[in-house]
Amino acid sequence: MKTTSVRSRLLLPVFLVTLGLLTCFGALLFWKFRNARPASAIRQLRINEICTVNPGTAIDEATTYEDYIELYNPTDEAISLGELWLSDNPRHCDLAPLPDKTIEPHGFLCIYAVGSEGGSPEGQPSVPLSVSEGETITLAWKHQSESGITTSLLVDSVTLPSSIRPGAVYARTGDGGPEFDQLRPTPGSSNQDASSVPEAPVIETASGFYENEVAVTITAKKGMTIRYTLDGSDPTSDSPEYTVPLTLTDPSKNPDQYASRTDITEEDSGYLPPETPVDKAVVLRAAAFDSQGGVSNTVTATYFLDFSEKEGYEDAVTLSLVTDPENLFSSEKGIYVRGALYDNAIDAGLIYNGLPWSFLTDYTNYYLEGRSSERAAHVQLFDASHNLALSQDCGIRIRGNESRHFPQKSFTLFSRKKYGKSTFDPVLFDTDISYPNLILSCSRTLKKAFFFDLVADRDTATQRYLPCQVFLNGEYWGMYYLMEKYSAEYLAGHYDVEQDNTLLIKDTRYVEDGDYEALQNYRDLRDFLSQADFSDPENYAELLTKMDMQSFIDWMCTNIYIANTDTKPLGGNVLTWQTVTPENDTEGDGRFRWILYDLDDSLGVGTDLATTPAYAFDSFTGHAVYAALGFLDDEPMPALMKNEDFRRQFVLTFLDLANENFRWDRVKALLDQTAEQKPWADKSWDRWNAAPETATFDEELQDLHTFFEHRAEYIIPMLADHFGLEGTLADVTLTSVPADQGSVVLNTITPDLDNADWTGQYYTDYPITLKAEPAEDSEFVRWEITGGEIANGAIEDSEIQVRLDGDTRIIAVFEKK
Repeated sequence: MKTTSVRSRLLLPVFLVTLGLLTCFGALLFWKFRNARPASAIRQLRINEICTVNPGTAIDEATTYEDYIELYNPTDEAISLGELWLSDNPRHCDLAPLPDKTIEPHGFLCIYAVGSEGGSPEGQPSVPLSVSEGETITLAWKHQSESGITTSLLVDSVTLPSSIRPGAVYARTGDGGPEFDQLRPTPGSSNQDASSVPEAPVIETASGFYENEVAVTITAKKGMTIRYTLDGSDPTSDSPEYTVPLTLTDPSKNPDQYASRTDITEEDSGYLPPETPVDKAVVLRAAAFDSQGGVSNTVTATYFLDFSEKEGYEDAVTLSLVTDPENLFSSEKGIYVRGALYDNAIDAGLIYNGLPWSFLTDYTNYYLEGRSSERAAHVQLFDASHNLALSQDCGIRIRGNESRHFPQKSFTLFSRKKYGKSTFDPVLFDTDISYPNLILSCSRTLKKAFFFDLVADRDTATQRYLPCQVFLNGEYWGMYYLMEKYSAEYLAGHYDVEQDNTLLIKDTRYVEDGDYEALQNYRDLRDFLSQADFSDPENYAELLTKMDMQSFIDWMCTNIYIANTDTKPLGGNVLTWQTVTPENDTEGDGRFRWILYDLDDSLGVGTDLATTPAYAFDSFTGHAVYAALGFLDDEPMPALMKNEDFRRQFVLTFLDLANENFRWDRVKALLDQTAEQKPWADKSWDRWNAAPETATFDEELQDLHTFFEHRAEYIIPMLADHFGLEGTLADVTLTSVPADQGSVVLNTITPDLDNADWTGQYYTDYPITLKAEPAEDSEFVRWEITGGEIANGAIEDSEIQVRLDGDTRIIAVFEKK
């Protein structure tokens, strides 16, 4: 038998067996692959609408501001989401598993993208993703077999544009279809009902101050219809159509639309609107309309005409605040008026005329709070030379407590991404800080802002501010203070700390900014303050690791000196802050610090000023009728007063403030500067005081003048009495030192010695601390002391302590290198 024949007969069965095995294996692979494929309906599921900045959408009777990803089921089958995932990273499509939900045939489901720390609206599905412009959002199916084999498939993918217009979502123009556009939100319903958000028109003529009249040109994309308003309202399809340049003239003689209202405070308040029309600017608002019913966002401009002929605006910063009148003055949603809440409560007998404001907080629109009380607006700020410095959309809310019922109300301004920008442009206060929020505080009292100027250099935070003349929807609304708002951004900007590492607490229990869990840090401090015996040096040393004692003492001494009756260091109307994780050895060291806040009730408000003038009020232990205790009797002062180091630091700091920050000639100079606001303030007073409610600007200046001229002679002996000082009050004179030689630090102050000697008064009970700081090309040589003696250090040491035996003169001797 031939060898070739035998091999052929042997290979045939091997071939047949191999073919059978391969066939079986192929069948197994086929069935495995088939079983690992998603159902046809799942492969047709589509990402239908993506909201990156929710402007506020309705869920039942609530409003949510969480972003979302809407899915659409175009099939006739219900689809389970059990093996589906969403992601904002195309390389990792399985970042967020979808909840165990079902989308009905031709149905919609919103998945809320709440980020790593957010919370979805109650009862709504969510994923821990954040969706942003420019990202790619994927929907993927992933299956794991019983044997552990994982199979995945990309179901849908949508790349968001780099810029989405405020108020718009990125959505399919036809549900499940291939085309996308920027549409109005329709979460949970068909996109067929959504209108587009076309590009806004451009007002080519700049906002600003003009003489006589101004011709205004508006442009838009071809095919768009431009409509405009002149009363602050958002343009609608019924608004006038723009066809040719508008010629605008001064409307000041026209009847008031908003300044004439009387429903902006209680019926029996006695408030009377202005007797003659207020000054007015022209507010122009425009929007573009397309043929399909799409409406652009509104653009706004403000024109001040012939204002060189009007009094009260020379060199004044001017602010125009514009919002649809319904947002402020409608009975149902207007946040500036009593509104339907009040009317309904009167009809129901829940309230009646004559009740104090504190009984009406639940029954007036202007006491509404939170996101539901925020209204869209546009703010424009013109500097003292009338150049446009800021122009952007924002949100506004009424702010304050008692002041909400004042006719001239204060606002908080919010810059949010949904309005176009997350922060206001950094053009304010010369800080280079981009603020997310600003305060527009009514100028009812001058002192609320003035005190910040006096202690801006101290270790307690203060707010910078700009007096400005405000126009609301084009009508003069009075002088306001545009102010910094304390926030994480404020702390990061002023103290060079990490914004995400700060904790800001209001009234000892509300977290204004930061992680709520970190509030426990403050609770631990309070517990330690209430439980420890600070006569024990070890306990006091431990306390100094938890709180910045100089910041606390600066806060206390300032409030006591100005006789603030509406704050407590561990109570109401106080802000405290810390860096949660220590960053450095200065303000970022993790210790708690204090912030000056709400100084309206200074100068002894709430006390019997008829018998005891404000400057003679003992604010160490005295208090207003609505308070139970004075500063020294309230926590934590009784515990701290047991420690001698604390008492010494407090006494010397108080005298430092009295001798330098509150020194009469310094205060008088600042009051003289503040008097330059008189033309603006007088105009504002005339606007709001047809039936006089508040002191005039001159009267307020005089009150401050009188208070500070006499305060030291009363409050300094009170300091000695309450701290048991037995020494005498001695003059300390520092001899003049040219600035090019050096400077001298006295305790916590650095007096100006460049041109003249400096004199302050200190009790002889405690030695004072002196530190010589030579200029760059100089060196410190020695101290020359007359009337006192060195208690610690040597005559050639740059830092010493001096015991006062009586009036003392001290000379710091420097020499050029």
